[in-house]
Amino acid sequence: MLRECLAIRTKATPDDWTRYDATGLLGGSLLGQGQYGEAEPMVVRGYRGMKERESQITVPDRYRLRESAMRVIRLYEAWDKPKDATEWKARLGIPDLPTEVFARP
Repeated sequence: MLRECLAIRTKATPDDWTRYDATGLLGGSLLGQGQYGEAEPMVVRGYRGMKERESQITVPDRYRLRESAMRVIRLYEAWDKPKDATEWKARLGIPDLPTEVFARP
């Protein structure tokens, strides 16, 4: 369904932020399936496309940009690429906390 959604948005609104949201969502689906190589260009392109069109995003939908950014970080963490995850966290202003912070006593 996401591939179909992306195809429709690409044809109907090729330069709209929602096209890039759909791109990132499809990448997120591939991420969830463990298809990291296929997911990477989609989640990165989705975030960058949305970021470039941030002014077009209505206030109630701005949370989607943050979700898109987090998708990129989750990709690199799941793919065991901590250097890339750390670089994206720095780029996005998200602190890279040590895993001990989340450890249970």
